[in-house]
Amino acid sequence: MPLHLAVTHLNEDKALEMLKLLHREGAGLDTVNVTSVDRRTALHYAAFQGRSRLVSWLLDAGARGDLKTSNGLTASGLAVLGNAEHEMAPRPAPGSKRATQGLSKKVLRRLRDAEFREGKPAGPRFAV
Repeated sequence: MPLHLAVTHLNEDKALEMLKLLHREGAGLDTVNVTSVDRRTALHYAAFQGRSRLVSWLLDAGARGDLKTSNGLTASGLAVLGNAEHEMAPRPAPGSKRATQGLSKKVLRRLRDAEFREGKPAGPRFAV
């Protein structure tokens, strides 16, 4: 599950670079929607961590927003939980930045649209 590892353990720039490399090397739709033991995809992890660029890229690559974790949560549900967690976290010192800020409203809207497309993924926005 290299996508899961890239999304969870690398900073956003490096993770995006890794996702693009995997895509170029032939990782297709089957890889984008691979699930972990608890049925989480790379999209679930990226959404919860508030990584807007990764979520957008994964959706463009054909990640399905309607897949649910073993707890019954979609990526948009995890994004809402992640955003709430970011809001409740202690404020950073002046001049410093949080690791993530939560998903942008535009990306969260895209994620919700992907979830509610009659249970069918929209498909990739670029060739895989």
